Amino acid sequence: LVSLLVGDDATVFVGAGCVLTAAEIYCGPQSQVVLHGPLTATRCAVVDARNGGSVVVGPDGLWAADVYVATDDMHRLGDRSTGERLNPFGAHVRIGRHVWLCKDAVVTGHAHVGDGAVVGMRSVVRNQEVPAHAAVGGVPARVVRKDVEWDEQDRP
Repeated sequence: LVSLLVGDDATVFVGAGCVLTAAEIYCGPQSQVVLHGPLTATRCAVVDARNGGSVVVGPDGLWAADVYVATDDMHRLGDRSTGERLNPFGAHVRIGRHVWLCKDAVVTGHAHVGDGAVVGMRSVVRNQEVPAHAAVGGVPARVVRKDVEWDEQDRP
C-alpha cells in the first residue's frame, strides 16, 4: 500500500520496477518527486517534496525501513532578532544511482547523494553533498570510508 498526496501543478513519477512497501509520497504544489526504477524501499519510506522543491532519485536504489527524504522541514525556523530563515525552504534533493539508504536514514534540505554511496543507519544528510562511492554515518553525516561498493548478495 502506498499513500499518495499530490498538490496542484505537482509532478510525481514512479518508474518501472519500483517496490514501495507501505510508503508515503507527499508532493506539494509546484513540487516534484521522481523515482527512477528500479528502486526497492523495504518498509515505511516517506518522500516529501514541498514549497516548489524536488526529490529526484536515480535507478537501482535500496532503501531499508523508515527512510525519510524531504525537501524541507515543513515549518519555518527563524532567527528572532533578524527574522532570517534558518532552515531550507523548497530545497532540491538528489540521490544518485545505486544508492543504499540504511534503516532510519534521513536525507533533507539541499542534499546530493552521489552514485554508489551508502548512508548509514540513523544518519542525517542535510544540506550537504555525499561523494560518489562513499559510506557516510552520523548526525550530521560524515564520510567514514571512501571508494566503497555494495550489492544485494546477502539479501534475505
